[in-house]
Amino acid sequence: MGSVAVSGDRITAVGQVSSTIPVETRIDGKGLALAPGIIDSHTHFDAQVTWDPMVTPSPEHGVTTALIGDCGFTIAPCRPADRELTMQNLVRVEGMSLEAMRAGINWEFESFDDYLALIERQGVGPNIAAFVGHSSVRTYVMGSDAPLRSATVDEAERVDPLDFMFDLALSEELETTLLSVLLNSDESAVARLLTHEYSTVALSDTGAH
Repeated sequence: MGSVAVSGDRITAVGQVSSTIPVETRIDGKGLALAPGIIDSHTHFDAQVTWDPMVTPSPEHGVTTALIGDCGFTIAPCRPADRELTMQNLVRVEGMSLEAMRAGINWEFESFDDYLALIERQGVGPNIAAFVGHSSVRTYVMGSDAPLRSATVDEAERVDPLDFMFDLALSEELETTLLSVLLNSDESAVARLLTHEYSTVALSDTGAH
């Protein structure tokens, strides 16, 4: 049993905090537990965050940081012509509601950078970190053929211009995905991007800490 004192966004004392210290707000936590915010490292809020910035119900469970885009399935980058295919991928693999995504997703983006800007512009509740998903990169390059065949050499080389996405990376090889059936080629661009199976992450600093 003890107390915690907070000033601004900093914890200033833990344990036996004097009751004589002047405070603006005192919260009686008797019978409750005080814990650090939870980092949820595996979520699929990629679509939901565009219409529900609080990514309900995560905050109610103590989540202050959520990682989206896991398993290689994301919604960015995405060309307008590929939106239906992108949603269908999430239906088949993650069991999401197609009707909910059709009604709810805010598609005011095409590139991954545009997607992050949309999330920042709308604001979020918890901190959001977003993986660049292999499925989206593959679909961005191959369109409707993405789930049907391996990439050609030309398509593999077209991955390189997408390097702009990785300028936002905090860490390479942050997540090894389960998707080993991507661009099946030994070309350098594919070997670097997909055979090594790494994703990158960009972190939004707009939210709880």
